Amino acid sequence: MVQEFKKVVGLLLLILMIGSLAAQAQQLKPEEIAINIMGFDEVTDFLVEAAAYPELEKVKWYGSDGSALSPKVTGTPAAARLAAKGVWKNPTFFSLSDLGIRVYWLVRDKVGYSPDAYIFPSYDAVWVMGLAIVAAGDPRNVDAVAELVPTIAQEIYVGASGKIVLNANGDRAGGDYATFVVREVSPNKFEWKIVSIYDFAKNAISEVKEDPLAQKPAQLPAALPSVDLAKFRGLIRATPAAAQEVTIAVLYPISGDLSGMGRANSEAVRIAVEDLNKWLRDNGFRFSFRLDIRDSETKPETAESLFRTLHAAGIRYFLGPMTSGELGRIMGTMEGAGLKAVIISPSSTSPALAKRDSVYRLPPPDDFQGKVLAQLYKADGVKSVIIVYRSDDWGKALAELTKKEAEALGIKVEQMIGYDPKSPNFKPIVEQVRSTVNRLAPQEAAISPLLIGAAIVAIIVIAAAAYFLFLRRK
Repeated sequence: MVQEFKKVVGLLLLILMIGSLAAQAQQLKPEEIAINIMGFDEVTDFLVEAAAYPELEKVKWYGSDGSALSPKVTGTPAAARLAAKGVWKNPTFFSLSDLGIRVYWLVRDKVGYSPDAYIFPSYDAVWVMGLAIVAAGDPRNVDAVAELVPTIAQEIYVGASGKIVLNANGDRAGGDYATFVVREVSPNKFEWKIVSIYDFAKNAISEVKEDPLAQKPAQLPAALPSVDLAKFRGLIRATPAAAQEVTIAVLYPISGDLSGMGRANSEAVRIAVEDLNKWLRDNGFRFSFRLDIRDSETKPETAESLFRTLHAAGIRYFLGPMTSGELGRIMGTMEGAGLKAVIISPSSTSPALAKRDSVYRLPPPDDFQGKVLAQLYKADGVKSVIIVYRSDDWGKALAELTKKEAEALGIKVEQMIGYDPKSPNFKPIVEQVRSTVNRLAPQEAAISPLLIGAAIVAIIVIAAAAYFLFLRRK
């Protein structure tokens, strides 16, 4: 009887051990879990809410180009501290040159914080638009200007954002990305730093050992864009009899969710128009340009209203808006009302707006950013991702594209949680994210529900076997 009892106990212990190993196999280490928050400056509030939970410091954190270099994050200690501990990685389209370094530091000195990388295509947008107007010869010929923009951008001009190649829809056909993280450089002082570069041509990520923007050069490069002057003169269709000043409207968010980005990009276009006007004077062209900068408030309805007002006043050339939600609203107005204009956006990236029209976008669409994020997950050993995204045209598209790219690499997207950008309530979302993290990677002191269940079953079976043997002995 004793031998039979030992066999039963041994078998039950083996079952319990197998159950324990199976439970452990289903669990993840915290560093194999990622939280990817996709939004604008409001993600600062998400980080502040998440900072209350120590277990969320142990997972990997990712952002997007919407939050990269956000001055609101680095200026909010609770958010910045979590971002630094979680090594919050934010990829953004990025290209650096002597001209880019010059523009970066001129803008930074003006605004007092690290400007976002879209200052480079903002600078270029002024030049490409201006040169297309000069080549058309008559600002009233909007169709000619729209037709010339791709030629100018691709064959005549190389600027702060590097060589521009556009696809059939007038959007940039790829580009390099830099990954920025928040670092605590002194007690309670946080700054953005570059840690890696995604090489578009090689489809590879490489670490950056020394941040190229960490220190201002003793003397800034005196760089200007490269313009093929002979080829440009060959494009000119007419020459005005008298000097002409043309107004370009700029619809940037000086307030609202992207106010830091809007202020920095406004400085970039001011630098660009000064450079362009000087270049035109030096080369004998009878054109000059002025900017009419308006605050879009990061609101689609405000951007649309400004566009209608300025268009009614006779302006046909626009830079911005910066978000895809704003640009999409204007594109709908143009199409619905039959309004003719040329627009160049330095930062809209939603693939949903890819159309053959007179709207051009100088950053790559988010197909590329989704790919970069998935590559970062893989390089960091992430196995499961929770994506929290801004529920607008940009956020939804980026979240779906990232999910697709991550799953192609064998990385599971555990949850997709959208939030209302007009009135984000992050507390319940953070609780939901926290619950998922604790389910995937239970705290060390916690006992797995599966193990508890297995132990209970084992105790019941062992008790029954003991009782059976006791009856047999009697």
